[in-house]
Amino acid sequence: MKGKEIIPPGEIKTIEIIPEVDFSKVDEKTKNLILEKKVKWNVTGVIYFNTSKGVIEAPIHGIMVDYPSSEEFGIIIYVKDKDWNPIAQAKVTLTSKFFTLNKFSDEKGEAIFLNLPFSNYTLTLKVSKEGYFPYEKSIEVSEPRPPTGYIVELYLITKLTIEVKDETEKPLRDVNITLSSRNAGNFSKTTNTLGIAEFEIPRTNYTLTVLKKGYLPYEEVLDLSKSPIETKIIQLKPELTWWQKYWPYLIIGGIIIALCIIIPSVLKLKRKSP
Repeated sequence: MKGKEIIPPGEIKTIEIIPEVDFSKVDEKTKNLILEKKVKWNVTGVIYFNTSKGVIEAPIHGIMVDYPSSEEFGIIIYVKDKDWNPIAQAKVTLTSKFFTLNKFSDEKGEAIFLNLPFSNYTLTLKVSKEGYFPYEKSIEVSEPRPPTGYIVELYLITKLTIEVKDETEKPLRDVNITLSSRNAGNFSKTTNTLGIAEFEIPRTNYTLTVLKKGYLPYEEVLDLSKSPIETKIIQLKPELTWWQKYWPYLIIGGIIIALCIIIPSVLKLKRKSP
């Protein structure tokens, strides 16, 4: 795809190049949409001067369907709280390489986006409101489709401080703490020099896992959905030594070995006695 105009050497001239567009590398669906004028599009390229030929050349790198419009494609966001009540005035943002759109949910908790571009690209959905934990999700867009609904559940934010100590009440640093939730995802931190890790997380249920080398693992289920816990103090116990782990088996094994030696000896003595 090239547009050319011969310019004598040394002459400066402003020209308008109208290239002939080649659709050979465009998929059939996009080609038809362009030819039927159902979408807006443009071409991109670099204009340069070819000194050997004395011509201006404009190779076109490709066709960019920037802002196609279709009444068939849209997204409806339903913003709810944990009890499934609508949340109004939540900020809903859709971002892609083509555009960024912002809306606020109405009294029904809805934010409606219509006439969105359709092509192969990824949308990033972000929903936020003061006092709630922000939500983010990726949406793949590949073809025109009727308005699609997405339910976004926002959780109130709760602050949780976890303190980890040993059996002597000494703070433990570099302890790995993970809060896992089926609804809200996973959150991980390590304790500081004071044995403390602070979280700002959605107010829901979690499985708390605490791990540190040399100590027994700790696990507990935390229900933060109704009665948030401000501070949680955990005391880790040291791992058992090899002897502590296996001494019962060693004692049992020793008894069995002793019996295996003693019983045959006693039976042998009985046979020898008159």
